[in-house]
Amino acid sequence: MAGETKKVVNIKQLDEIKDVLEVIAMNTGEDSSEITDWSALKRFIRGGFIKKVLQVGDKLKASKETSLSVTVTGAISAATVDEDAFIAATGHTGTAAYEFTFDGAAWRLHGEEVELAAYGITATGTPHAEDTIVVHEAASDIIFDVVAIDYDVPANADLEHSITLLTQDCMHYSAIPYNERQALYAVSADVFPDGMPAGTYTVNCDHACYEGTTAEDGPINFTTTQAIPVGGKIRHTQIGYYRSSYSRATVLTGTFTTYDQNGTVIESGLASVDGEAGTVLGTTTANSPTYKVGDHMNYSQRQAYGSNNPFHSAQQKWRDSDAAGAASGQIASWWYPSNEWDMPVKSTMPGFLHGFDPEFVACIAQVRKRTYLYPIDRPDATAYSDAVWKTWAPSMTEMGFGNNDGVCETSVKPDGTLATQAAFDMFVGAENVDRIKSYSGSARYWWLRSPGPWNAGDVRGVAPAGALHSSGAYNTLGGVAGLVIA
Repeated sequence: MAGETKKVVNIKQLDEIKDVLEVIAMNTGEDSSEITDWSALKRFIRGGFIKKVLQVGDKLKASKETSLSVTVTGAISAATVDEDAFIAATGHTGTAAYEFTFDGAAWRLHGEEVELAAYGITATGTPHAEDTIVVHEAASDIIFDVVAIDYDVPANADLEHSITLLTQDCMHYSAIPYNERQALYAVSADVFPDGMPAGTYTVNCDHACYEGTTAEDGPINFTTTQAIPVGGKIRHTQIGYYRSSYSRATVLTGTFTTYDQNGTVIESGLASVDGEAGTVLGTTTANSPTYKVGDHMNYSQRQAYGSNNPFHSAQQKWRDSDAAGAASGQIASWWYPSNEWDMPVKSTMPGFLHGFDPEFVACIAQVRKRTYLYPIDRPDATAYSDAVWKTWAPSMTEMGFGNNDGVCETSVKPDGTLATQAAFDMFVGAENVDRIKSYSGSARYWWLRSPGPWNAGDVRGVAPAGALHSSGAYNTLGGVAGLVIA
């Protein structure tokens, strides 16, 4: 597989594949001249003829808006444009200039009368005849590999056929964690109805070392001088972290930090004092429910390294969102808490689906995927979760690395049985070099969706050379997106 050159298929140019389209037209009753867009490709898939157009390993391009700017001439002094409204009104994305001209009575685009508001445009000033507003749209092509055909089963039972796509490269790197380091303790209204007042509090440690041993165990108290509101959080700089040797003295060198409900620091550097004093908040432990005490106390491994639960993943929240980017220094527009310990992610990045051609997004089908669950995330003791996803990161199994701690992480049929136990077609018998993904021209580490089986903060990924890799969830490895057209 390594070294093969695969064709890049531009969806807007499918009508040029005349010999193939004529065959499809005869079978579908459609004029081949209509086959010019994502909707047409979807009809090929539905009719079961997609293999006449595409092969596994081919590449598809989807246009994604990267910026909008406005220039004006005439009596109006300025204009702004809302990108979401503009893309919705035009119905597609691409690098282009849209000139709106005022004829003295109405604005026109391509000679047709339009309302500026419908395009998200707001003008400043009173327009005169021949005034113009030009919206300049810039876009880039996101390239997807066709990694499988009829591998994933659409959640919609009316859809029978599918193609599975995976971004050729990482969509970001060193930007978004799989899951940010979580809080050690969450302030809840059922314990502190008016928030947690200033005072002295104790956290007990039981089998709380990174390795689940007891060398650092015992009560640790600290004193706050400011209240923590409901929804606020507490973290510690040493509890649950890996080190070459463990001792009580080392963990006591750590300090506590308190946060408000938005993840903003209230106090930091609060000293760790040996022994129990004040109010006992509960008992933390590395990863075993046997030793943890208190509904609002977290596992120490997850406060040190983040959560490896795929349903907590910040990257999955980004992948599934079409939200515009947040302002600098603000919580990401696509982020939301998965549980009370989740710490917010700050990012200006828009959601992955933001800015894509609306026709492309409309063709994405939800599919059911199986994913291994770390033991503390198994409410009914089942070692995996079957969940419906719109976008996703691939799994260990799908990339040809085999099962994850005995769990085959692939496509699931509506009846709950696996559709396949094989890798994506493209990665059956693959070599490491076939799994390499780049960002800005360099091969990168990138995340799979698969949790690691060793501790509560460990996640599987792919190393720059294409080998299987594992890392703490807090790391900001590359983000890859998979989806299904059906």
